[in-house]
Amino acid sequence: MLESFQAFFENMGPLGLLLYAILETISLIPPTEVIQMPMSVSSSRSAGMLFWLAFLATLGTWIGIVIVWALMRLFKAERLIKWIFRNEDAINKAKQLFVVHGSKAIIISGLTPIPYSLILYVALATGLSLKKALISSTVSRIIRFYLVAVVLILFKNVANEEFVTTFVSGFTVFITISTIVGIVLFLYAGKRKQKQQAKILEEFEDYADMHDFHQPQA
Repeated sequence: MLESFQAFFENMGPLGLLLYAILETISLIPPTEVIQMPMSVSSSRSAGMLFWLAFLATLGTWIGIVIVWALMRLFKAERLIKWIFRNEDAINKAKQLFVVHGSKAIIISGLTPIPYSLILYVALATGLSLKKALISSTVSRIIRFYLVAVVLILFKNVANEEFVTTFVSGFTVFITISTIVGIVLFLYAGKRKQKQQAKILEEFEDYADMHDFHQPQA
């Protein structure tokens, strides 16, 4: 069933790639590379066509983002957020998190197995601007889609669909592991900083108790 679904878009050529990229951005379906890779392999002798396919995949993402943004405005994004997070405290924390780190979350989801469209919906629903969503997605999507073209150009004598799939999968695993390590280090550094600040505050309070800073009574 899934193979027939993908074959339907693949048989449409570049237009199918564009439409599939749009659909991937607004729904939970396999990544656009499942369409881009076989098309690119069959066009590997033309660097111009490889980059054109990568551009169409990126363009489809842009169109999809605008559609998601419009849906969030049309169907009241607040309802989606309340349905996902259930209580006001979680909603407020999610809004704060995605307003500050929404762009990073989109970049990471665009480069790792994290569902990209899900993160996009939540980020836009919690207040991330359309401009930031487009910029963040462009960064991650260009890396992914143009990587396919670059690999086929650099390894044109040995590259086939299996080779490109293995290369991109290896790159995805590397990014995923790097992201996990980065998050762990970031959280560790944050907790260490909090402990240091708490220690400084405690030392200051002890010092204040030892040296009475209250003004003498008149």
